[in-house]
Amino acid sequence: MARWKWVGLVMLTGTVPAMAALPPHYQRQDELEAIIGHVVEEFGIDHPIESIMMKGTDFYDVISGACRMEVVIVDVPPAAGAEPMAGPRQFAVESGPLVCE
Repeated sequence: MARWKWVGLVMLTGTVPAMAALPPHYQRQDELEAIIGHVVEEFGIDHPIESIMMKGTDFYDVISGACRMEVVIVDVPPAAGAEPMAGPRQFAVESGPLVCE
C-alpha cells in the first residue's frame, strides 16, 4: 500500500506547472532580434545600426555612428486570470528617442 502512495505522489508532482526559461544565449538572441526589429525603422536608411551595447540587465544602447538610442527590455505580464505557462520569457522592447550629435 505504501508503494502506491509513493507512485501517486510522484505522478502528482509531475502535474505541477513549471516555468522554463530559455538558455541565456538563446534568450539574449531573442532580445537582440526584438531590439533590431523595434528600432530599425527609426534609424532608417541614413543611420544603419553598427552596434548594440548592453549597459546593464535589460538596458541597451543601439549605436549608428554619432547617433544613439537607449532601449529597455520590459516583462509582459500574463493576461489577467491566465495560468502561468512554461516557456521563454515574455517581453517587450521600449525605446527612447534617437539622439544624434
